[in-house]
Amino acid sequence: VLIAAEFWSRGYGSFKNHPSDQAPNGLFSLHYLARSWRDSSVFDWKMILILVPLPLVGVFALRRRAYDTLILATVVIVTAAFYSAYYITALHPRFLFVALPPLFVLAAAGAARLAAGEMTGFHEPTRLSPGTKVAE
Repeated sequence: VLIAAEFWSRGYGSFKNHPSDQAPNGLFSLHYLARSWRDSSVFDWKMILILVPLPLVGVFALRRRAYDTLILATVVIVTAAFYSAYYITALHPRFLFVALPPLFVLAAAGAARLAAGEMTGFHEPTRLSPGTKVAE
């Protein structure tokens, strides 16, 4: 703790309570929203196109587990929204890495749903009533 306290004054301490030459709008500002995604070294438009579709299918696949889906999606959305307004995010998007594990869980659910072939027509699989015989 003492080492962290000593380092803090030399790290982000220069941004404390006032704008600086590097971050003229302060550490958090709506001015950084577009910049965080446009100038990101990792999360550019190609990476977003790779990362987003499968988790969206996963949200659909887990819709019956609304609470679990809500928690996973909320972590991803809140983290991305909060740190998009942070000055440092465009320089190094490490703050967005917090959202990757829940995003990967949603992607795995989406991949499992697609692998099961249950996406055709976006309908629920047909369920037979008890006692119904299946023609062989």
